[in-house]
Amino acid sequence: MRPTGPGRRPGPDPFRPAAWGLQFHLEVTPELLDDWLAEPSFAVEATGALGPDALDRLRRDARAVAPALRPLAERSLAHLRGLFEARAAG
Repeated sequence: MRPTGPGRRPGPDPFRPAAWGLQFHLEVTPELLDDWLAEPSFAVEATGALGPDALDRLRRDARAVAPALRPLAERSLAHLRGLFEARAAG
């Protein structure tokens, strides 16, 4: 992190090769989504954000995209693991 902006607050430093940031959930399967939505607070949050039919839509959409998402997830995560391993090796 390096100071940026008028207040010189820390911000991302694109020049530091070890800075990584990532958030995604390619690993989600319909079964994992069901587990997540069984958690009452997750279900409430999803319904609040996406509307009263959120749980049904999320489940339906997860089933629809799962066949295409799984190979993409496996390939993407394997590539990311390779990057991490290369970085760790020096």
